[in-house]
Amino acid sequence: MIYYVTGSRHKFESAKPRLENHGIKISQKKLRIKEIQSDSIKEIAIDKARKAFAILNEPLFVNDSGWHFAALNGFPGAFMAYVNKWLTAEDLISLMKGKRNREVMLKQIVVYIDKNRIKVFERDIFGKVLNKPSKVSGRPGEMVTSFSDRRTSEAELRARGIAAFENEADLWHKLAMFIKKH
Repeated sequence: MIYYVTGSRHKFESAKPRLENHGIKISQKKLRIKEIQSDSIKEIAIDKARKAFAILNEPLFVNDSGWHFAALNGFPGAFMAYVNKWLTAEDLISLMKGKRNREVMLKQIVVYIDKNRIKVFERDIFGKVLNKPSKVSGRPGEMVTSFSDRRTSEAELRARGIAAFENEADLWHKLAMFIKKH
């Protein structure tokens, strides 16, 4: 059994079947871990994994992500969780007003740690900032971005039961192969 340290039910439900397909059983563990302030998603995730391991002393992994809006010089990056609390989808669209470059990059990080090693897996997924927010409720960032067909928001896909960020399956596969080897 390996712990997935996350408070997000969506993240856990996305990873569980993908890892179980490789014969790896995971259990969700919610821990209150104070995150460091950094503009490096990788640095934040590694620190979080180390702190979680110090508490559990069991093999585990964490997942973190950052959203980089090209026209906003990479904003909000590692601070998307805060932006989702502070701003609405309409606010995000307003920030993009008059911007031609609608590209957004979602950087995903998975960090595995056990008593012998720490391993980082990274993936960048490219999408588009939509011209208007989705009518389907969700986190503001997911209401204004599309990483699939560049028309349908991630919030709409989730509401239809379609896994948002389908490209992250590659991360879970890499994690599974690593766990099997070690």
